[in-house]
Amino acid sequence: MSETIRFEHPEHGTYSNPAAVTADANLSVAEKKTILHEWKQSLEQVLKDDPHAEGAKDTRAQIDAAEGTL
Repeated sequence: MSETIRFEHPEHGTYSNPAAVTADANLSVAEKKTILHEWKQSLEQVLKDDPHAEGAKDTRAQIDAAEGTL
């Protein structure tokens, strides 16, 4: 099983997985959506540079699932 790629958001901090974003009670739904969107964009760049990047596809799927809960 691949590891989740962590995300460091410049304003809201570091998240170890997408579920941590959706569980963050300090964030509005709009902020959660923005963070997940930015995380997904960063993963797209990782995958563009290395289509086989460890954990990137799994993390992207986790983001998709997290977005579905908002």
